[in-house]
Order: sequence, then structure tokens, then C-alpha cells
Amino acid sequence: MKKPIWISLLFPLPFAVIFYINSRSWLECGLYYAIFAVLLFVSLFIRRKKPKKTDYYDDYMI
Repeated sequence: MKKPIWISLLFPLPFAVIFYINSRSWLECGLYYAIFAVLLFVSLFIRRKKPKKTDYYDDYMI
């Protein structure tokens, strides 16, 4: 996988640490981090999805 995707998975880490400081539960902290990371990961793949190739785009080319 490309580097930006793996770096973006580190984004929820500070929030997970703050949540751990408040709750003192590693299991709950890990669960919330995993949920947030999966949502972020899925959103990155949805955004990177290329449009279907059709002749529709060729109609607007000059």
C-alpha cells in the first residue's frame, strides 16, 4: 500500500491516547481506535475509486 494511506491511519492515535487517559481502559480505547481507523480506511478507498470508463467523458473533449 502507499505511504499516505498508512500515515493517515495514525491520525486517530492522539484521540485514542486522550480517550485512554480519561477512561483507563485499553480494551475500550483500542476498540474505538479500530472503529475510527476502519471508517477512515474505507473512506479513503471510496474516494480513490476511479470512475467507470464510458464514452460520456469523451463527449466533452475538444
